[in-house]
Amino acid sequence: MNVVATVGIAALGAGIGALLPLPVYRLSAPTGSAAVVGCPHCQESLPARLRGWVGHGACKSCGTPLTTAPWRYVPVAAIVFAMLAWRLPHSSLADSLLLAAWLVFACAGIWLAAIDLRVRRLPTTIVGGAATGSGSLIATAALVSARPGLAVAAGIAAASLGLAHLVLAVLSSGQLGMGDVRLAALCGLLLGPQGWGTVVLGAALSWLLSAAFAGALLAARRVGRESLIPLGPFLITGTLLAVFVTSG
Repeated sequence: MNVVATVGIAALGAGIGALLPLPVYRLSAPTGSAAVVGCPHCQESLPARLRGWVGHGACKSCGTPLTTAPWRYVPVAAIVFAMLAWRLPHSSLADSLLLAAWLVFACAGIWLAAIDLRVRRLPTTIVGGAATGSGSLIATAALVSARPGLAVAAGIAAASLGLAHLVLAVLSSGQLGMGDVRLAALCGLLLGPQGWGTVVLGAALSWLLSAAFAGALLAARRVGRESLIPLGPFLITGTLLAVFVTSG
């Protein structure tokens, strides 16, 4: 992709990143709660409509930051968007639609990773919304390019990774949650059109990164052997790394 387009998509990512702190805070709610409704400092209720979801991550009443280092989402989103724009082809309408599907995944992925790190939760609304948006774009790409195999591969990979992680969730006795299962299926949906080598690489990288992180925390005695380590950030990172490595 040309430099101008890459810079433009990076700027789009930065803009989205600037809007993420408040949505991250609002959905960092305990399991069973829909959303956080107030400021933890002044207890002022946050607006229920769009105004309560858009902002720089500080309470509009008392000014208390609602998330730590809210600025970090800007460079992370900009870099991820730029890497996707640089590595993925855009020579046809179908390619552009697939790139758009990856951008939807990246936006949702950064949001999900931040929430999972905060409260060990992967909200179904975000995973489902990303699956609907990305899936629709992949299906449209398959239609306009007359390559139904794109949609078939996406569906099979999503089912395969979802089923594999469902089995692991059953066997792990609570170490793996259904949010992880749904996210794994979403990752498969995006990886499928890239080829089975990319699917396998994405799954392998996710678990290798998770194991390395857990091992480092154990070595530093930051966690115990029974501690729960969030898998979501590693599923997302492994998926993105796989497409970065195999595309281009």
